[in-house]
Amino acid sequence: MKHVFGILSAAALMGACSPHPPTAQATLPVTGSEKDDHGCIASAGYSWSPLRGECIRIFEVGLAFTPSDEGPKQTQQAFVVMPAQGASAPRQAELYLPGHSEPLLLQAVPVSEGETRPVVLQNKPAGVEIEYARDDYLLYIKGQLAFHRHGQDNTLLDALLAKR
Repeated sequence: MKHVFGILSAAALMGACSPHPPTAQATLPVTGSEKDDHGCIASAGYSWSPLRGECIRIFEVGLAFTPSDEGPKQTQQAFVVMPAQGASAPRQAELYLPGHSEPLLLQAVPVSEGETRPVVLQNKPAGVEIEYARDDYLLYIKGQLAFHRHGQDNTLLDALLAKR
């Protein structure tokens, strides 16, 4: 019995060996080795931020907006990226929407004293507005509430509410 097992094992090993090396075998890229035009490594979660001029992880530096119950069925968050710390009063921000490969540039909107629901960021051509309402930030796309941000640290967004 041992002899039969030994012969079968030897036959299996010899059958697995090929006298010819494999031809044109595809090489797989090493994770983290691919970079985009800006040097950002997408597989590590980095994407280019035109506003900041650097590779960022939107989930680390962005302000997360949760899908609204009123909006279309959406399970992924949207992110607003503000200018880097130390920059003067923010005049622009980037909006990263699920399913979009490029960020949408938002312009800061001057807030008048006494406004109760001011729009603080917008992109008119795309129909996007971020409105402040009672400690919440509401993100509208073409007039429909799509995302909201509630009860979180909003220091960067609150800077937009300063009188101008």
